Amino acid sequence: MFRVPGHRLSSETEPDPAAALERLLSAALELQLEESGLQSVLLSNQDETDEVREAKREILTTWQGVLARARETGVVRADIDAPRLQRLVCGVEHAARLGPRDDRDVLLAVLLRGIRA
Repeated sequence: MFRVPGHRLSSETEPDPAAALERLLSAALELQLEESGLQSVLLSNQDETDEVREAKREILTTWQGVLARARETGVVRADIDAPRLQRLVCGVEHAARLGPRDDRDVLLAVLLRGIRA
């Protein structure tokens, strides 16, 4: 199964909301690049097993918590919610697969800059 508890915990416990958001998105991008089928699982409305449903719920809860803190402190735009952000990360994943490894950091930086308030 696709879990990275250390990344999840570190983004939730990071005191700086901007750093927590960056850490979460970086971990999400890396995980999606490592697990090639993860994108379709995350975006699918059909959950095959209870384990997949629980994993998706856990991921969404983490994203919502980190985003809420970022919004409350004015770090991220008010119109960015977890589903939109997941789709944006999926887009960055796709773009990163098309280019060299060095593109990942640039693309992630562009995403982060674009969602800032």
